[in-house]
Amino acid sequence: MGVGYRTMSKHEHKESTGAETAARQSNALGKLRSGLAKAVSRKAPVWVKACRTLLLTAATLVGIDQVLLPNLPGRALTAGETTMLREVFKDSVDYNKVRVHQSAAATRWLDWQGAEGVTHKNVIIIRDNTCKNDYSHCTSDYHKYVFMHEAAHVWQGQNGLMPGALKLAFENYSRLLPGEKYHQHYEYGLKPDKPLESYNVEQQASIITDYHMHIKTGAQTYAFLNLDDYSNFAAEKAAYERTLAPFHQNPAYLRP
Repeated sequence: MGVGYRTMSKHEHKESTGAETAARQSNALGKLRSGLAKAVSRKAPVWVKACRTLLLTAATLVGIDQVLLPNLPGRALTAGETTMLREVFKDSVDYNKVRVHQSAAATRWLDWQGAEGVTHKNVIIIRDNTCKNDYSHCTSDYHKYVFMHEAAHVWQGQNGLMPGALKLAFENYSRLLPGEKYHQHYEYGLKPDKPLESYNVEQQASIITDYHMHIKTGAQTYAFLNLDDYSNFAAEKAAYERTLAPFHQNPAYLRP
């Protein structure tokens, strides 16, 4: 009697395929559980512990940047502050969305970062001992400069210039690493063929603020971050106005 065979019915084939798929999924799930168990184990290899620490740190910083800080309470802009910012950003910013947060806790956070202010989405976080009620009435040009610089980050966020969450967190915190020079993230040189959006986020904010505070109004602060040398003021002014020409024509020119 010869060895017989028969073709599987569609129903049998479906059951067989389903069983194999379930087995593969179960095996993959088992490997995942095993891998996770090893990753969180105290006996994990040093490289696993290092990666685990980096991932947890990154997740924490991104969480702080994207969840905690943008939802801090704060006061609305005053009429004077809105007028001051509108001179620079015109109607490219929704000023009703902007909040200014000042507190002792925020000041300690800024101390840790070595910063005068930080901005997360529409929340400007700034030290609680500077021009607390209204920056438009602030007698310090430097504190006005810081406020304007942070407002430029609001403009970036509302006009599509802010990088993604991971890249932004890296840019924010990498400058705190040993060997990094904090101010280098802000300094710039104006290149004739380099548009504003090609500079990093801190340089963009610095260029806008330096032009408004130094070139346009003549304010004297130690925050001037342009590394270029100019033969005269006219050449310097022309370099800024060339870079900022699209922005001055329409500050919302990059909005998606």
